[in-house]
Order: sequence, then structure tokens, then C-alpha cells
Amino acid sequence: MEHIEQIIKNQKRLSRKQTAFVEHFIQCFNASEAARRAGYSERSARNQAHRLMTNEDLLKSIDERLEKLKVGTDDLLVRLARIARGESVDGREVTVREILKALELIGKYHSLFIQKVQHESDVNLHVIYDEGPEV
Repeated sequence: MEHIEQIIKNQKRLSRKQTAFVEHFIQCFNASEAARRAGYSERSARNQAHRLMTNEDLLKSIDERLEKLKVGTDDLLVRLARIARGESVDGREVTVREILKALELIGKYHSLFIQKVQHESDVNLHVIYDEGPEV
């Protein structure tokens, strides 16, 4: 709960355009493009982006948004396992397609579907070993 309150507190310190910049930056990770999307003029977007990326409150807000969006491997595997078992997700039933996709992703994560390719070739290899100058 403290985490959410901190995000709201930091966003209160940011203007509407700055908050829009944060959201757009998280989508594209390009400060100039995020500035344009947030409503800064095409001509000043690059300079505004540089200025914005030195704003401590704005940088904290970006970090907090990224942390909020971050999903750990364990969280992801648990969610995929629930889907693979056909358990309801977010209050709705999962489809057969979603179950199959979850099973596929779990299998890929555990390297269950690696294709082994055997390759034979006639190659002549010459190794030259140089011990360096004699002393």
C-alpha cells in the first residue's frame, strides 16, 4: 500500500504533461518520442526530453512505474501453471487455446522442445602452435 501511495505522491508533484511523458516513456523508452507524444512541440521535444530526464521527481516516477509493471519469473510461471490447469484467471474461465499456449510457454521455459540437429561435415583443421620467441 505504501508503494501505491508513493506513486500517487510523486505524480502529484508532476504536471499533466510530465505524467504523460512518464507513461509514454515507459511504452517506447525514447525520451524525445515520449516528449512528442506527451504534447511537447516537435521543435522542442529533444530539449524538453533532456530537461525532463534530469528531473528527480520524474525519474522516481519512471522507476516506480517500471517496478509496478515488473513481473518476476516465479510470478509468471505460477500464473502460467494456473492457466495450464484450466483455473479461472481474473474472474473468467480460460479457453482451450490459452491452456495450450500456457503449456507451450512452460515447455519452452523448461527447454522441453529443443530440436536436436546432428550435423556431419568433412573439415580439415590445421592448428599452428606458436610458442613465441626463444629466449
